[in-house]
Amino acid sequence: NGSWSSNGHLAAALPEGTYDVVLTITDPLTGMSMTKTYPDSFVVELPKITYTTTITNNQTPTLSGGATGANDIYGAYILPKGQVLDVDTAKQRALMWQEDTNIEGSGSWQIMTNKAEYIALLTEDHTAYKAQLPEQIVEWNFDDISGIDSGSVVTVEDLKNICTNLDVVQRVSDWWGAPNTEQGCRDQLQQIYDEEIAYADQDFQDDIDSLNAPDSIYDFTPFLEGEYDIYLTGEDVGYGNFTHTLPGGLVIDLTNPTAQLITQQASVSP
Repeated sequence: NGSWSSNGHLAAALPEGTYDVVLTITDPLTGMSMTKTYPDSFVVELPKITYTTTITNNQTPTLSGGATGANDIYGAYILPKGQVLDVDTAKQRALMWQEDTNIEGSGSWQIMTNKAEYIALLTEDHTAYKAQLPEQIVEWNFDDISGIDSGSVVTVEDLKNICTNLDVVQRVSDWWGAPNTEQGCRDQLQQIYDEEIAYADQDFQDDIDSLNAPDSIYDFTPFLEGEYDIYLTGEDVGYGNFTHTLPGGLVIDLTNPTAQLITQQASVSP
C-alpha cells in the first residue's frame, strides 16, 4: 500500500544522538533493490532532569526539580551512594509530578520523605479537586451549550442551574436516560456529582491506606547521616521507559555547628 514501518527490534538500546535512516526496498519478483538514505532524520533524546544537590540536616527533606522530555515520572528511589537500584526490591519515596501541557513534556517534580507532609499535600489536592468538580463536569460534558464561561467558578447549584437550558436537558436525557424535564436533568447532574465525589473520596482513602499498609511500597524512614543517590523512573515523550540517576543528590549532614569563643583580656594601667 506504499507505506512502511519499523518494529524497532534492536540488539541494544540506541544511545542519545542523531542518526541517519537507510531504507532499502527490494522487488520480490525481480530481486532488484533500491536504497535511499535520510540523513539526520532520527533523533534519540533522553529526558533532561534538572536538580540542585541538597545538603541538609533535615532527615526527612522534600526534594524538587524539573524535567524536559518526560511524559510521566512514576518512581522515586533514594539509596546510599553507590548502591545499585533494584526496582523489584527497593522502596520508593513519595513522588508528586506536575506535568505541563506542552509538546516537550516539561514539568516539575517533588520527592516527599515526610509522611505527614505528603498526606497533607494529598489532602490539599483532594480538597481542591472536589471544589473544582462542578466546573469539570460542565467542561467534560456541556462546555459547548452550558452558557458558563470557561474558567468560571462553578458551584453544585450552578451546575444544576444549567438545566434551564433545553439543549442541556435534551443531552442529559440522551446520554444518561434521565427524564426529559428540568427536574430530571437537575436530579441526574446531582447524581453524577455525588458519584464522582464518592469515587474521589474512595481513591483518596485508598492512597492513605496504601501509605499505611505494612507492605507499603513507600518508605518514610528518616535518613541517616551520609550521601545518597537519587533515581527517577518514568516514561519519556516517545513512550519508552527511562531511569535517571542523580549521583550524590542528597547529603544528610548532622554535624553540630561550632563557634569559636574569643575572650579579651583587660589591661590594667599601673
